[in-house]
Amino acid sequence: MALSTFRVTYTHTDALLDQAFVLEAPDGEFLGECGVAATDGLRLAGQEPAHGLQVWLFDRQDLRTTTKVLASPAALQDPALRAALSEKGEPIPIENGSLISLDARSLILDARVMQIAFQPGFPTATAAIQQASLELRAWRRASHP
Repeated sequence: MALSTFRVTYTHTDALLDQAFVLEAPDGEFLGECGVAATDGLRLAGQEPAHGLQVWLFDRQDLRTTTKVLASPAALQDPALRAALSEKGEPIPIENGSLISLDARSLILDARVMQIAFQPGFPTATAAIQQASLELRAWRRASHP
C-alpha cells in the first residue's frame, strides 16, 4: 500500500511551479519529502514556459536527493536545453502514461504522467510544455509492488 498519493498539475501560465509534499508513516513519523518543479535552466525571469518538470525524492535515511526531469521531446534534441535540464537531474522523455521511479534508501517514488500537452509553435512544435498532470505515489521500499 502506498504511503501517500499526490496530484500535481502544471500549466504554461505557472512557470514558477514548485510543489513539495511531506511523506509520513501512518504513525506520523517523518520519512522524507517529494515534489515537482517546473524547470528548463534557460528561462528568463520565469516568463518562458517550462521544457521540463523536475521530479524529486528526499529520504531522511539517505544523504542525497534523487531527481529526474520529465522533458519535452524537442528539449531533449536541443543540445543547450538538454544540457541545462541535465544539471537538474536525469532527463527522461515526457509522454502520456509514462511512469518513472525514483529510488532512495528506504523510499520509492513512482511518478505517472496522466496527461501532457505541448505548446504549439513555441519556438518549435513541441519545445515547451503547455499542460501536464502527474500522479506521485510514495512507497516504503519493503512495500513497493
